[in-house]
Amino acid sequence: MAILAYKLIVHVGLPALVIILLGGADSSAPDGRISRPRWWLVFVAMSMVLFGLLAAVGPALSQIGALKLTLPVAVLSVLGAWFWVSVEAGLAEEFLFRAALQSRIAAWLKSPVVAILLVSVIFALAHWPGLYFRGTPETHGSSADPVQVAAYTIAALSPLSILFGVIWQRTHGLLLVVLLHGAVDALPFTAEFISIWG
Repeated sequence: MAILAYKLIVHVGLPALVIILLGGADSSAPDGRISRPRWWLVFVAMSMVLFGLLAAVGPALSQIGALKLTLPVAVLSVLGAWFWVSVEAGLAEEFLFRAALQSRIAAWLKSPVVAILLVSVIFALAHWPGLYFRGTPETHGSSADPVQVAAYTIAALSPLSILFGVIWQRTHGLLLVVLLHGAVDALPFTAEFISIWG
């Protein structure tokens, strides 16, 4: 809970305060309301793709399977993990990187494409310290070489960030990118979520 509070203060509260102090948000932004059919289409389709990719390439399903949960408990655990990481990682990171940085950089440079690419590299490198300092030999991308870890974070996370950046630029739907970010982290986090909240 302390980590959640810290992330929300640093990644949401402080950037929101800075935005407000500098004149507020752009009122001409596209509408990101969930009442629009396109919102639901993007949400459902991208969630299925992201869950499918992570189920296929990561160890999460075998980790969840090793816990010998019943199907309803496993599904509820994945949904609980999805909700948790949507708030902890999704809201904290997507507000900071999309609503605050990408929007401001796009306005300053008058180029949404450059803003998406620049913020995607920054987003990836922001994950470098966690992987470098907390990674173990079993962690994908972990290495004693900091340059190698930086290259891995850029190669692995920038494409996802570009995806979120494009979705943000097209919809300005914060809830949409928050939930899709949560979809990326939900399966890998489910076993840990169960051990924490059991």
